[in-house]
Amino acid sequence: MIVQDEALFSSAHAAMVFAFNFSGQQYDKSMMARMASTPGRDGKGLGGLDGAAQAGMIRAELAHLCELHASILIARVAPPTIPCECRHACCSGHKPNTEWVDAIIILTQLAMGELSGHLSHYLLRRGIIERYFGAKHSIGELADQCGVNRDTASAHNAKLVRWLKGQPGKLGADGSIGQETRAWNAITDRLDEAGMIESKKYA
Repeated sequence: MIVQDEALFSSAHAAMVFAFNFSGQQYDKSMMARMASTPGRDGKGLGGLDGAAQAGMIRAELAHLCELHASILIARVAPPTIPCECRHACCSGHKPNTEWVDAIIILTQLAMGELSGHLSHYLLRRGIIERYFGAKHSIGELADQCGVNRDTASAHNAKLVRWLKGQPGKLGADGSIGQETRAWNAITDRLDEAGMIESKKYA
């Protein structure tokens, strides 16, 4: 009887979260601890060299995406900060995650094309992008910090959110599907073809 291997991850999101939150500290697990761990459908229990290899394979699929879509996915799943063990008196115990920061910078640059014809403030664009991906910024605070009118900041926010998230209730071939959905569909296709996830589309 032929038994088909079950996909390790239930979704592209689960696979991406695993890949970008996998800790090198898992190499420190003892052999007994690794043997006792049973990989789950979302990668739970997958550690050590096996976990590092799986994370690497997921990241390799991400590398085939365009810069825009890869950056969107990294900004969505990578932690904005990572633990810091420098032990300096000024250290808060965390430092910026360069992968997340680099993704935000790339998206900030690409977002300029969505605001063509408008005077675009770099820090405002960056703040809006960070806000979309979970940073605790208010539009009013961003406007004040950048010295721009709050209505202008709100208008820019609406354009960039529509670019990333899409136009609710108007999905179709007219470009109203947001770039984040396009990015998730792209990585879902690749991970599905590689047999890493259950077959499904991101919605």
